[in-house]
Amino acid sequence: VESNPYQRRNIVNITILVALTVKLNEMMLKMAKNEKLTSKEIEEIEKLQNEISTFTNERRFSNQKDLDYLRENVTAT
Repeated sequence: VESNPYQRRNIVNITILVALTVKLNEMMLKMAKNEKLTSKEIEEIEKLQNEISTFTNERRFSNQKDLDYLRENVTAT
């Protein structure tokens, strides 16, 4: 993974998509139960959106953003 930037990018993309899908499912279930989102939940969603947007705008195949993301969020400790 460390030597293949395309494989690394795919793993990072899948990880981000799974996290977003889980968060969206939580929101949809809550709305399906006619419950409102709290301001804290909305702030968490906005924060996640900003983090992902910033990350995707800054990463390139020529830099180490994807590898750093893998090390911080995917690899087991």
